[in-house]
Amino acid sequence: MEYSYMLTAKADKLPSELKDSVFADARGDLDYPEFRRLLTVVKPGDRLNIPTLSDLGNSLSEISDKWQELQEHQVTVWILDCPALRNHSDLFGEFLKYVSYSQQQ
Repeated sequence: MEYSYMLTAKADKLPSELKDSVFADARGDLDYPEFRRLLTVVKPGDRLNIPTLSDLGNSLSEISDKWQELQEHQVTVWILDCPALRNHSDLFGEFLKYVSYSQQQ
């Protein structure tokens, strides 16, 4: 299956026919309820399209944590504005962990 996730100004503005495949949290909602719901829906091998990396969070550690969760679910993540990640998502995950850890020191 193919899904999409993004942050929007208002999450409730999506057409109802997209509610099963497009998950959108409102910017500023730090609970990310739609991301949590997405994690209950995706299965290994599913593809997740994300318009931009910043849609995964407001900080590098938040992005890294969400990336790790997606990798644990064995989801193929496509960051649409960064096509190079499609072929190197495993290395990118390691890079995110390293940079996030380095910033916490």
